[in-house]
Amino acid sequence: MNEVEQLDLFPDMPTPSPAEMEKEPNKMRKHLGPGPEGTTCGTCRYLYRKKWGGTYFKCELYGDSNGPGTDFRKKWQSCRKYEAREDEEK
Repeated sequence: MNEVEQLDLFPDMPTPSPAEMEKEPNKMRKHLGPGPEGTTCGTCRYLYRKKWGGTYFKCELYGDSNGPGTDFRKKWQSCRKYEAREDEEK
């Protein structure tokens, strides 16, 4: 029987182990995989600030449930959908 070799579609992206992904707090990174090395959600164009009795950071791509389940942290490592923000403050 012949063996088939599976091609890596993203050879430049590191593949974290399942154990590493299980403890990953960033929901987008957990499902989509890691973004560019050294980038965080805080510099991503999709992170926005929501003020409602406090300040909360949300991801445009993940959605907003008006609860803590959709809160993001600026210090989290970015996901594969990362795009650098054009302006400095958001």
